[in-house]
Amino acid sequence: MNPLSFTVPDICRAAAANLFDRTGSPLTRHSNVWPPQLPDHLSDLAAIGLVLFLLLTLGVIAGCIIAFRTRPRGVTPEQQLIDEVLQHEEDYAAGRTPGAAADLQPWEKPADWWRTR
Repeated sequence: MNPLSFTVPDICRAAAANLFDRTGSPLTRHSNVWPPQLPDHLSDLAAIGLVLFLLLTLGVIAGCIIAFRTRPRGVTPEQQLIDEVLQHEEDYAAGRTPGAAADLQPWEKPADWWRTR
């Protein structure tokens, strides 16, 4: 036997009874209270959804706190390199290595001697 054959007529019959029952207004058809009450299983799903949303929010906040506490403090190597480049910006723009001319021996020429002709 197909189990679907037992359930489909019952669902169709229940849906038809719900849709075509014209005994009262849509607000009072299922209950006499306003606002209409949700079935218990829908109320449970809404409560579970709210709890899960609260837990997700707390998890995001905890993740942000952990990320801020574990970030590197002080100057990173990348920031040191940027500061060094900014300090010697004119030398790099001219194609010279900073401090290289001071390290030359008296008989050596600078690396860019041919540019200064």
